[in-house]
Amino acid sequence: MAIQYDNVTLLVLCGGLGSRMRGQDKPLLTYDGQPMVDRVIASAPGLPLLISANRNLDNYRKRGPVFTDREVNTDIASPLNGVLGGLERCDTDWLLVVPGDSPALPINWWHQLCDALQGDYPGLVAHDGERQQNLHLIVHRRLATDLRTYLKEGQTEVWRFLELAGVESYDLPHPQWFKNVNEVEDLL
Repeated sequence: MAIQYDNVTLLVLCGGLGSRMRGQDKPLLTYDGQPMVDRVIASAPGLPLLISANRNLDNYRKRGPVFTDREVNTDIASPLNGVLGGLERCDTDWLLVVPGDSPALPINWWHQLCDALQGDYPGLVAHDGERQQNLHLIVHRRLATDLRTYLKEGQTEVWRFLELAGVESYDLPHPQWFKNVNEVEDLL
């Protein structure tokens, strides 16, 4: 049976250092007239929201609850810190994870992931028809313990954790949805 849409929390990952964007926080940059983080949040209307960020905290707090890598306390630099923090903080069974620099996601794109979750899968990760989008996924909060252990062991690779945890790849053959902004030129 598919999971219920109201049993999902949205986690927006905004914890990068801005090293590719001249020190700017990518999710706060404007894309098509709106900050990217706002476009990501709009792709999942009505979901409870968590934001993983390490800078510009007051700006992110205007949008929802924020936590930092320091609060997750793993001493590892990886987006998995944000995922772990979200899993440990969500009040729902499922966590929808999305990078804050994915401004082209359509509204409710994630419904397809929820509808496809069958049986006892711990989660699904989007595959855009060309490659797996390791940080566009939905996972069950029961993975928090395994993820904390993985990070304590010094592991940081997202794809490897997903594989070890049994998170299955799911085809969403729309590469344009998963446009990732990594350079100033990508904002144009």
